[in-house]
Amino acid sequence: MVNAVILGTGYYVPNKRVTNADFEGKTLYEHDGQGNRTGKSVVTGDAAIVGLSGIRERRYAAEDQEPCDIGAIAVRRALRNAGLTKDSLEGIIVATVTDQQQYPSCAQKIQYQLDARNASFTKDVNNACAGGPSVLEEAALRIMYRDLFTNTSTGIYAVVGVEKLTSMLDFEDPDMNDVLFGDGAGAFIVGPTEDKTRGIMATYSDSIPEDGNIGLILRDQRRLMRMTKGHRVYKVAIPALITAFEELMKKTGWNKEEILLVPHQANEGISERAREKLGLRKDQVINTIYKYGNTSAASTFISYAVAQRRGVIKPGKKVIIVAFGASMGVSAAALVA
Repeated sequence: MVNAVILGTGYYVPNKRVTNADFEGKTLYEHDGQGNRTGKSVVTGDAAIVGLSGIRERRYAAEDQEPCDIGAIAVRRALRNAGLTKDSLEGIIVATVTDQQQYPSCAQKIQYQLDARNASFTKDVNNACAGGPSVLEEAALRIMYRDLFTNTSTGIYAVVGVEKLTSMLDFEDPDMNDVLFGDGAGAFIVGPTEDKTRGIMATYSDSIPEDGNIGLILRDQRRLMRMTKGHRVYKVAIPALITAFEELMKKTGWNKEEILLVPHQANEGISERAREKLGLRKDQVINTIYKYGNTSAASTFISYAVAQRRGVIKPGKKVIIVAFGASMGVSAAALVA
């Protein structure tokens, strides 16, 4: 059986840069699942937002940019990084919650924009912020067990995390969520390798909707995104991240000192508390939230691609990617770059 390895990465963030100064002096309120204010509020400014989340700026897509437009750019860049062309793709799998049209799928629309006519498998996955590792796992399984499938060709897949979260925010509404989110896309080109020392070595998933987690983050009756219990997200996400990391460490038998952790960029405090509890050095944890905000399913792919371009991720590097979100779905992967 072959392994599935990341052959190339790409990311795209829109041109519009929105800093914390754009929210200066606004009173933002927490809302419940029906869109009603809970009574909790914060007067925003740079110090307040950085203290709340670690975010200093984020990117917003243009009104006429759709997730498929953003995602297609990221895939083109990933193909270029891999030294491949659109004709090499067997499939495209997309993680997103913000494709407003929903069908045809965002994956098919990306295929159309790329003119990737050889691709025979396209699929969207809605696993909220945990979507990135979920689609990476699916592509890896299709590559490793490709003899099960008909109509296969190269075994090369584009996996994409893409969000236009600003389409789910109402900026006329003093919503506490607005400062946290940004738009963007990240993409991996994943393909087969005979090298058993590289590629996806293990994956992990969990779903924990019980004990008050259901509806932690949801779309309300106006189809706007609400984080109804931000404090609980923070509380539940830290042990979820730690458990995923520890389970993958057990499965792989890796030495903690050699690992790079790429966590979902939900909140700098979540990543930092998890890092401390895991006993990792600061240089072992990738942080991009200060620059791009929370981009949901795109965040881990963007962070990985940024780290690769910084020279932090090189061939042979051991990486654990962990994502979590919504009613506390968790997905994670351990890989050797």
